[in-house]
Amino acid sequence: YNQDKPNGMNFYIVPGAMVDRNPVVNMPYQFKRPELQNSAIPHYGLRSWDQDNNPLQVSDWVDIPIFMSTFAGDLVMWQAHVPYTMVSGSEDQFHSKTERYFETTVQTLPDTWAADYDQSDNMIRFIMVGRAGLCRGDFERAQEAAGGAPVFPNYDDLFALLNEQNKTANETSTDAQISGATISNPLSTIQTRVLGF
Repeated sequence: YNQDKPNGMNFYIVPGAMVDRNPVVNMPYQFKRPELQNSAIPHYGLRSWDQDNNPLQVSDWVDIPIFMSTFAGDLVMWQAHVPYTMVSGSEDQFHSKTERYFETTVQTLPDTWAADYDQSDNMIRFIMVGRAGLCRGDFERAQEAAGGAPVFPNYDDLFALLNEQNKTANETSTDAQISGATISNPLSTIQTRVLGF
């Protein structure tokens, strides 16, 4: 709590409906900050979560917990954590969770969320349910003003292209050339090896 600059002090301005700083407004009632006060993280805010029901080891998680944070008295982050074991493997999986928020002032927080893993096409879907911040008409006008629906890259095609570029570069290089050369794009090399698993 010993902060002498406004940005540092803002971590500890917590929205509250009472003198007691727990529970925190707009968070589930059981959320609290770590007792060691080490949950203030730059660009995240002062983090809170259900510490009584979230094991410390991700491998022990049996649901999809959320973590939330505040900064300067405002809610600034809602973050679901999905363990890798719930979105991988040889069988389809579906996991969901729901929460209610204490003294809600932000009406657009998701109240239900889910992770759906479809093994047959290796597709992961994350679903959030809650009240929309825009009505359909406003959404469509905003989408039209932005030039259409958002276009997300097809990462399968992107990584296939990177793999092909690496393969071509490796075929044209000799071991002697590689031993003395620096890799111009080490990330693509790492991605190639990771994707090979």
